[in-house]
Amino acid sequence: MNEPQEFPSERWEKKDWRIEPINAIPKQKLIRTIAFDGTTQAELMEYLTPHTHDSLRSSEARQGLVLPWWEFLVFKNISSKGGPSAVLFRIEHCMGDGMALAKLFEGLITKESGDPVGALLPSNKQTAGNKQQRPSRLKSFFQSFPAFGKVLSLPTSKFDHDTAFSKSRKKSMVYSGNRRIVVFPTAPLSFIKDLKNAQQVTVNDILLTALSMAISRYNDYQGCNMKDRKGEKLRCRALLPVALPRPSADMEDKSKALSNKWVFVSVKLGTGIDNNVERLKFVHSEMNKIKKSPLVFVQHSVQETISPKMGLKLARKTVYDTFARHSLIFSNVPGPQYPCKIAGKTAFGCQMVFNNLLPQVGILSYNGGVFMNIVLDPLECPQCDKLGEFYRDSLISLAQEFGVTVPTDF
Repeated sequence: MNEPQEFPSERWEKKDWRIEPINAIPKQKLIRTIAFDGTTQAELMEYLTPHTHDSLRSSEARQGLVLPWWEFLVFKNISSKGGPSAVLFRIEHCMGDGMALAKLFEGLITKESGDPVGALLPSNKQTAGNKQQRPSRLKSFFQSFPAFGKVLSLPTSKFDHDTAFSKSRKKSMVYSGNRRIVVFPTAPLSFIKDLKNAQQVTVNDILLTALSMAISRYNDYQGCNMKDRKGEKLRCRALLPVALPRPSADMEDKSKALSNKWVFVSVKLGTGIDNNVERLKFVHSEMNKIKKSPLVFVQHSVQETISPKMGLKLARKTVYDTFARHSLIFSNVPGPQYPCKIAGKTAFGCQMVFNNLLPQVGILSYNGGVFMNIVLDPLECPQCDKLGEFYRDSLISLAQEFGVTVPTDF
């Protein structure tokens, strides 16, 4: 930290990044230690949540300094009874998305032995998908026309229905700054895989279905009457970020490593479907439609060719209109399936937290567990902690229907 550091600064006119040296940064400004007195994970999350709201741009500790928009907060447990501690890595989203941060963590964490973790993300060949599932070039050509229409019409599509979970925000959607992290029970990854194998679906299909069931239970719990919009008529959609393969050279080039190469796709959750098996089939079908269509590539093409020519004001409005029509964002990032050390300590869990305009679900699999949370405004979703309870009940319900054994520790 004593040498001049290099950080990117954006050049809007060329839509890229450049490396600019800045003066040495005092380590104490980027790594802060905060005393925490508590014995449970719930107490820890309650204590650190307000710190996730602080603006990295306007923090008093940064006044008069030129600093990158990131920092480490070390929550050191001082309880005489013992309890959990945590390291909170905070970073502005403009500095990196989930894929870039996964690359970053390859240099921040190690195996318990101290050896490097290596690549945390699948290789380009693995992420490229199964070629047998891809349509032929001719079929893809004809499918690209309706896909193009879906992409362009999404910001003007119908709003999701008003429910207790998702009130239609329309033109009034603003970031209130009031957010709560609802940590869901950690499910064993082997359990989720047993569920997906029982029905020949994917891990994401199971997690999306369980979330859909939890939202339905929450609406019922809040007395939200949607009888006239049952089945597929109830619009409750999620925006899913889908990453596209990137050349290794781009990941190593500092001027390109932070450039995004991913898109949002819209997925129906089937929240109004009562039968859980049918709900899973519906989610699986919706996901397969996306996988077998050129929608993702068309969306990326539009982002790269049309969006830069729209002007900043219109581009922002397009993104805003797309967000306002959906109920949540759902992000799932794979992590190492073995214990890792950070700052010399073994981490027993890891949560990916994102404060967004919409409620955002963050999932990160680590060391055999599926760590999941949702960040939302508790004033818009009262008693939101119930969502974690309903999520657990939903997975157990699916296991009972599929004849899958529920782990004793879940």
